[in-house]
Amino acid sequence: MPSKIIDNAARQVGEIMNKDVHACVADVDAEAAWHHMRKAGIRHLVVFGADDALVGVISDRDLMAHETLTLARRSVRELMTTKVVVGSADTSIRDAAKLMRDHVISCLPIVSGAQVIGIITTHDLLTMIVGDGPIPESEGIAQGGRILRR
Repeated sequence: MPSKIIDNAARQVGEIMNKDVHACVADVDAEAAWHHMRKAGIRHLVVFGADDALVGVISDRDLMAHETLTLARRSVRELMTTKVVVGSADTSIRDAAKLMRDHVISCLPIVSGAQVIGIITTHDLLTMIVGDGPIPESEGIAQGGRILRR
């Protein structure tokens, strides 16, 4: 393994996580979630419950498994993954990658206490490994990220 990859694997997720977390509430219809994801060019939405607690994640794969006509009649709650694996800002990139591999997931919400502060995806990890572009960071959900509400 090249030394640059080893060096990066020892870094912490908080250094490279994407703070521009797109989210929705669980009662949003799946079609609206799909359109938001397509427009934003993303593959995952973090899902919040009524009290803005993390209750799930919905991916483009969850939505693509259903015909477009049925998405308008289904809620995100019905299609989301509820057993969410999370990391913290001080999780090493190596450990985050292992979690994602071992749980066969393509995103890892990053939390501080009960608050989602970022997300890391397989795309972020591949971008870091390839080293041909910055991993996007922005102000984040706590400071006004996008939440799709009913």
